[in-house]
Amino acid sequence: MVRRPVTSSDWQSLSVPEVHRSLALDIRYTESEFNEIRMGLLPLEMEDKWFIYYEEPWLYLHRSWTGILIYKVRFEPDEKGFRAIEAVLHFKPRWRNRAEAKHIERLINVLLTSHAMDFSSETSGGVAVRSERQALAAWSELGRAAIGHGLRPGYDPHRLGTSTWRLEAKRKPSDRYAGGMLALACGDALGAPAEFLSKEELAARYGKLEEMVGGGHFQWEPGEWTDDTGMTLCVAEGILESPDDPVAAIGERFLTWQATAKDVGGTIAAALRNAESQRKERGGARAESVDWAEASRTTEQALAGKAAGNGSLMRTLPVAVAYPDRDAMLTVSARVSAMTHWDPQAELACAIYCLWVR
Repeated sequence: MVRRPVTSSDWQSLSVPEVHRSLALDIRYTESEFNEIRMGLLPLEMEDKWFIYYEEPWLYLHRSWTGILIYKVRFEPDEKGFRAIEAVLHFKPRWRNRAEAKHIERLINVLLTSHAMDFSSETSGGVAVRSERQALAAWSELGRAAIGHGLRPGYDPHRLGTSTWRLEAKRKPSDRYAGGMLALACGDALGAPAEFLSKEELAARYGKLEEMVGGGHFQWEPGEWTDDTGMTLCVAEGILESPDDPVAAIGERFLTWQATAKDVGGTIAAALRNAESQRKERGGARAESVDWAEASRTTEQALAGKAAGNGSLMRTLPVAVAYPDRDAMLTVSARVSAMTHWDPQAELACAIYCLWVR
């Protein structure tokens, strides 16, 4: 398939806002780098975060989920290739000094290249904590580009495909991993009958809930877990089957699980209905035929801007413990969240949770 540049009509975008401020740039690129930049970026997954296209001499950078123009960058040729000379910011920047303006310049440069932002720390303690916070902030701002997947030639966002992200062969579950999964299931089963009850209703019905008594809205059996643990097990098993790219394996288990589940949240149910429809339309017997990003972003909740529930957060624990590499963890966390919850707030909540667990 011949690769073509992204154009303004390839994705929904909003008209240019009037509020803006200019920032002088001096970022140089070789001709080959610029040729890659001008191809743009068409978002295929939630964590791409940006829709980017080039109309000479400007490169336009829109947020993919809102269509709002955030930056546009002007280029001009020079003796060694091309130079970004100006950025127009279509929001109200609040920088107080040149250092903060340089930070925005750095973000733009990272977004346009395949160079990951470096948040490594040579010391421990507070510096390491700040490093994690910087990484999370960059992920929220840039998405996949923050870990070296900007306008990168030949990058396929549907495949993680790097062997360094594989689970270590023959690794035995540690007490921490087993303890985390066991605690999640036990806490879920303990709290199952309290679902949908207010604090006062809970006290009136159970007093202090200290035993797995069952009951509740869905008439749980004592010790029976809810959709929280059911979906968590789907995620864990999918990662074990296909750690490099677990979405299809997880999705297959989601579709099997829902057939017997007592409770499936509204946003999740809508995404799974879309996935089932896709599978039938494409004649697929397995979930490999499903475009999970499409299934998620076309739910009624996502289209109404109401897909930021906690249904993807509740199942995220296996991602946090399965991937020792932080960047791989954040990428998989975002993709698994976006299978059902097409909203950056849900994605960011899962990222924060994963960093806490680590």
